[in-house]
Amino acid sequence: MPKGFLIYFAGRTGSTFLVERLKEHPQINAFGERFGTELLDGEPQTGDGQIAFVRKKLRPHLLREEQTSPISVGWKIQIHPGNWQIIQLQRFKKVVQEYDLVHFHLTRENVVKQAVSSLRARELHNRTSEELGHGYANVRSNFSDRLGAASIEAMEVEPKKLEQMIEGIRRSEQVTAEYVADFAHVENITYEDIVGDKPKFIDWFCDTIGQEKIEWPEGEEVLKLTNDDLRQSISNIDELVELYSGSEIGSMLEEGLSQPVGR
Repeated sequence: MPKGFLIYFAGRTGSTFLVERLKEHPQINAFGERFGTELLDGEPQTGDGQIAFVRKKLRPHLLREEQTSPISVGWKIQIHPGNWQIIQLQRFKKVVQEYDLVHFHLTRENVVKQAVSSLRARELHNRTSEELGHGYANVRSNFSDRLGAASIEAMEVEPKKLEQMIEGIRRSEQVTAEYVADFAHVENITYEDIVGDKPKFIDWFCDTIGQEKIEWPEGEEVLKLTNDDLRQSISNIDELVELYSGSEIGSMLEEGLSQPVGR
């Protein structure tokens, strides 16, 4: 039988692309972040409201009832120690265990690229807020031209801000891993899994939640904010590689270069 799903993620791990692709499946009812906004179904976010939302949306997957719906329902949730989207963590955990769900923990192997992308997303949000009146953290193919001057080229990355972002990402990963550890069915997935072979990964995801593979239609793309070659995204890349030479950060920086620095 089809299972429901929750995707626990940190920013810049491919969650938007994943959810957008899942929405194209006729038997998958996928949502973006529902708990990270001021309102939930038109009402202020509260712990009781979040639990009511779970019970309403995940009803087809309730374990104590016979499951007859062909639909898989799920959404993504960001867990961050400094900004919890789930208001009542332990109560939420207890309630969702009443449902037949797959819990996906989405991370990124190269946390340096993730941190750089997060810094660039912050800059894009600030610029689009000023120039367009609305802040965007993702660029989609159907409105990329509209961004115009608000889009950002290579930017200087301050070492301190990079380190702080990496520290925050790792703390978030640890807290999320601890939170999902008690669930019966947990799948650890990465950004690299998704982008390595997108159609294959989406097919695997569908199979994991009990849905058939489909011929995926062409849709709008969520464009990469950070180039695969970090030279195109970081103006002071040589300085950073030299500063972090011999460290884990340095190795991840060089991993994101098409040509090694100074070699």
